[in-house]
Amino acid sequence: MTTPTLRTPGLRDRKRAETRARIEDAAVSLVLRDGLEQTTVHAISELADVSPRTFFNYFDSKDGAILGIRNTAMVEEQVAEFLAQPPHRDAIEAVVALLLAIFDAPGGRLTIRKDRMELLQRHPELMASQFEQLTLTHGQIAETVAVILKRYGVSQSADAEDLTSIAGITLAMCGTAVRLAMSTLAQDHTHADTEQIQIRSVALVRATTGSIA
Repeated sequence: MTTPTLRTPGLRDRKRAETRARIEDAAVSLVLRDGLEQTTVHAISELADVSPRTFFNYFDSKDGAILGIRNTAMVEEQVAEFLAQPPHRDAIEAVVALLLAIFDAPGGRLTIRKDRMELLQRHPELMASQFEQLTLTHGQIAETVAVILKRYGVSQSADAEDLTSIAGITLAMCGTAVRLAMSTLAQDHTHADTEQIQIRSVALVRATTGSIA
């Protein structure tokens, strides 16, 4: 498999990343300080020094900003960037990495993941919000999963309809594994990084497929 060349982020990309990180940081900080109900898009925008219109260029809701879930339009960009990255060990690792890249984008400061895990422990309903976004973009992500399966030689003999079904099932399994891994780590008060979440998620998928094989 040929390793695609990664695009070097330009000034515009860096500025967008900085703005997104600033919004995420403001959202997390406000919820920690004021609580989930009291935190509003207006308050987040004000603290991040952006307009509400700019806020919605990056996130669909305050929950999205709190958890770092990019809006639907930005998912398209993230998928393209992901497919340009070097290959993973196998399809399961690649699909889990894709989901984490889309729904667990890191913020600007190093402690934001720790704070997010604390918020998930305080407000488990945020997890439902995180994976509701998966449903909204399911078609697009499932298509990407189908591309990943082809790349790794999975179901090469499957026709288009079967491949679509297999991709949907794979996406559902990996999505559930990521959700459970994050929930478990949050309940255990574990300040996990992306690698820990990915390892736990992949292990859950492997254990499930191995036990029913």
